[in-house]
Amino acid sequence: MKILFVSTNDWVPWGGSEVLWSQCALRTVRKGHRVTAAAARHSPTGPHLTELEAAGVEVVLMDRSPQRKWFPGRVMRRLRKSFIARLLQRLEPDLVVISQGSASQGLEWSDACIAAGTPYVPIVQLVNEYALYRDELIDSLVRHYQSARLVCFVSERNRQILERQLGCAIAGRLVRNPCRINPPEQLAYPDNQT
Repeated sequence: MKILFVSTNDWVPWGGSEVLWSQCALRTVRKGHRVTAAAARHSPTGPHLTELEAAGVEVVLMDRSPQRKWFPGRVMRRLRKSFIARLLQRLEPDLVVISQGSASQGLEWSDACIAAGTPYVPIVQLVNEYALYRDELIDSLVRHYQSARLVCFVSERNRQILERQLGCAIAGRLVRNPCRINPPEQLAYPDNQT
């Protein structure tokens, strides 16, 4: 099976949301599947992407969203859509996993997947309870989530908030983000003498 993992995070080289998809990518490639990861280009390339490559994951670096206000957003969107369409055509993935930093990211990926007839699964990491979406964006988000093979949420609360914001049910599944936290030892109750 050919699986493409996509990170929509282009603000920082590596964040909490990358842990979930990258660990899944590593497990998937170890099971013998062909795995590609698409992530934002940062300088220098982080050690996590190097680890993925060493494990046999093809890493595709994408240009980050422009930080300069003078760069026309519509030009960047057009270039990004073209890049995504060419990448899907070259890889011909059986599944695309879209790791979303927020609930409204990744629409250009789902649009391209829908156009190519490629199944996709968004992983929703963050839902802003106070986000206000324009009607056109709500329509696109409903299409994005209802056309997905499955939607993964890192918390049940995220699913509830998003369903309320979009006014529709979303076929979702809860997935836990892996944490490497050692539970603290039980602390002794302070004695009353202090």
